[in-house]
Amino acid sequence: MNHKQKRAKHRAASSPGRPRRTMMKKYRQWIAQCVPESPDDVRGRCMGFVGLMINTFPELRAASGTFGAEPHWWCVDPFGEIVDPTRHQFERDEGYHGTLRGRYTDTADGRIRVVA
Repeated sequence: MNHKQKRAKHRAASSPGRPRRTMMKKYRQWIAQCVPESPDDVRGRCMGFVGLMINTFPELRAASGTFGAEPHWWCVDPFGEIVDPTRHQFERDEGYHGTLRGRYTDTADGRIRVVA
């Protein structure tokens, strides 16, 4: 068995039965139905929406870091693709970076705050 065949076999064994296209569609539909369209309504509330999304789709995992210079949370699907329910709060594509250090808390209005 060559290297490509081994990788294909590993992916088939570790990947869920549905193709990625179908999974991403269900995430997009959930975001369209459950996440406000206005960037102002989701700004600073990314951790909360990630929690809701993971409760709905247990195959997702939470990731945190920065988007540009802003603290941010997003989901990662079983294929390693980013699923970000609040991406539309950012005007420019500055990219996802690293993991935030410290502790996080929700404020009274449901927004994320880095404690330290």
